[in-house]
Amino acid sequence: MQSSTPKIRDRRSNSQTVDPAPRRREDWYSVAVSDDAPTILPHSSLLLAELAKHLARKDRSTAELRSRLARAGHTPEAIDDALAAARERGWIDDSRFAREAVLSAAGRGRGRTRIVAQLVSRGLSRGEAEAAWDRAVATGEIDPEAALTRALARFQPRGGGASDRRRLYNSLLRAGFETDRILEVLGGHDSARDEDETE
Repeated sequence: MQSSTPKIRDRRSNSQTVDPAPRRREDWYSVAVSDDAPTILPHSSLLLAELAKHLARKDRSTAELRSRLARAGHTPEAIDDALAAARERGWIDDSRFAREAVLSAAGRGRGRTRIVAQLVSRGLSRGEAEAAWDRAVATGEIDPEAALTRALARFQPRGGGASDRRRLYNSLLRAGFETDRILEVLGGHDSARDEDETE
């Protein structure tokens, strides 16, 4: 009886057959279809291997993977089956994806508004994106006030005039910080203090 284990080659070990559900995160990215696999592997296994190659580049949302497989010409039914199998193996997890994306963007000086918009553009619902941000704040993985303070120091212009203040406001707004908080912080910042001293 023919084995049901798909023939997939691991690039590192050069072995002929490996488990298509990698046990460790780093092993997700070593899965590749062997040269003769298209004539041997069932369609679902081919899709799993294709998913692994997409994930080798970076973690992706379910919606991103679905879109890539659809553009490759796979049927919706086959895509659903492959995504379900990948999800069962722990390869894809939108909650994990969202958390890591939030932390990565916050580490690059992005604020809530921009981070949520980026997650939505990558296929998450606005509710999922906002929940990922809220969880990171609640667990202390992100400190919004500290992030705004760092961004303020980063974008702070040398001058203190009205035009410099506007540039600072626009820089913080583009970084994704919320308008009310920006105005609140700038209202008590150097330019406002200078105005008080001239009275």
